[in-house]
Amino acid sequence: MRIARVCTVLDFGGVEKRLVNVAESCPEGVETIFIALGKGGWASQKIELLGKQVICLEEDFKIPNVSLIVTLVKLFKKLKPDVVHTSGAEANFHAQLAAYIARIPKRISEEIGFPNHNRGYRFIFKYIYSLSDKVICISASVANKVIGLREATREKISVVYNPIKYKEFKRDNEEQRDRIRFVTVCRLDKIKNLDRFIRVFSTLVESGSNCELIIVGDGPEKGALTDLTKELYLEDNIKFVGFSNEPSSFLLNSDFFVLPSYSEGLGNAIMEAMLTGLPCIVSEVGGGVELVEEGVNGWLLNPHSESNILEKLNLALSIDAVAAKKMGERSQELLKTNFSPKVHWEKLMSLYTA
Repeated sequence: MRIARVCTVLDFGGVEKRLVNVAESCPEGVETIFIALGKGGWASQKIELLGKQVICLEEDFKIPNVSLIVTLVKLFKKLKPDVVHTSGAEANFHAQLAAYIARIPKRISEEIGFPNHNRGYRFIFKYIYSLSDKVICISASVANKVIGLREATREKISVVYNPIKYKEFKRDNEEQRDRIRFVTVCRLDKIKNLDRFIRVFSTLVESGSNCELIIVGDGPEKGALTDLTKELYLEDNIKFVGFSNEPSSFLLNSDFFVLPSYSEGLGNAIMEAMLTGLPCIVSEVGGGVELVEEGVNGWLLNPHSESNILEKLNLALSIDAVAAKKMGERSQELLKTNFSPKVHWEKLMSLYTA
């Protein structure tokens, strides 16, 4: 079986890391070709090192781009894939149309986050999804959103969670430090809500809590967030360490993971933190609700409420090391059972061959 996996870019980020996990766990007898509408980067290099074919078209993927659709039609006719599986709005739009024109036997769309479509885009994606054999949603919350927008029916949708490569991590070699350490791993975009979180964190520090925040990631908001940190005199408490393709070293040497996003489909970063045994404090939106149970393996926060964010941070600070360790162990067991690459591929293959 030959599968063409089409995404917007193959640089860095949660979607890209997930595709690396997919490439690493590809079953025997399945050839997967990875296609980016735009640029490559860290993820494309990683996938190529795994021996997989990567094609980066370096095209403008803003909807609509007719020449991009033509390019994809020609590419699909040349590659002759059995399945075209697209991820993300731009890839879904351009590549599903192209796959339909090229008469690809099986066409799978994938919604990777919460669509925020106006009436015109709802009509467009209702049509796009009508061309697809199945619409994958990466969480039940995302599925409910797509259904609520009437872009696809429940019968056409399948929920397939992101895969996480299970690995045994031990936290007994942590560095010695005096402060409680919070860590976040994300692309530095407005939707991640880090400006509000930093303001809340400032209140926590001013109240006398001896803590620090490590921000792992890069993105368009880095300058503004750095300036805000200086404005609040938090340079000693907040560290920006940039993008890391292996954030486990930061996660293992922290006490709590935080992700206060306004919207999150199914955070790959949350799962990576859970894998290292960290209690997680994440937004009560989207996939976070399906990964974190209040008081069991972490806490859920209201991303729009500074008082609620502060309350959840103080709850985390109130538990001892033994309770925190038990929370982390519950997360690790959840991932091992339900989110392995093997389980992920079994679900995909059932859709590809249906």
